[in-house]
Amino acid sequence: MKKTYILLIIACLIFINCGGKKEIKPSADSVITQNSLRVIDAVKNAYQEKDGPVLLENMSPELSADITNRLIFDSAELHFTPRMIKLKASTIMVNLNWHGTWVIKSDTIKNRGVAVFVLEGEPVKLIQVKGDNPFHTPIPKE
Repeated sequence: MKKTYILLIIACLIFINCGGKKEIKPSADSVITQNSLRVIDAVKNAYQEKDGPVLLENMSPELSADITNRLIFDSAELHFTPRMIKLKASTIMVNLNWHGTWVIKSDTIKNRGVAVFVLEGEPVKLIQVKGDNPFHTPIPKE
């Protein structure tokens, strides 16, 4: 009988302790990283859709103007693969590989590269692209 009571008490303790787990809050670095990746995705989608206002909302004015002036394609499809994210004070650097396909008139152009996206501010905005810029539309060969 004592064994039954002991087993019953142990079972109750297990059920009580395994019940409502506390929600784990993400760290500040995790939140910054997720926001940065959302901004990069928004910029990519806006570029593909040639949406100037969304580009301006998520980028520095200079970078947005530069990219908006290069929207000479009929359609574009970009794919980003983030490799590493560095946080330094208020600067976020996202190292990524990318590949893309652009259609200009009847020409299909494929390109790929490696870039570092530099983001800053609150809200986070893309301020610089180092390396191979995926937002520079390749020029078709004649």
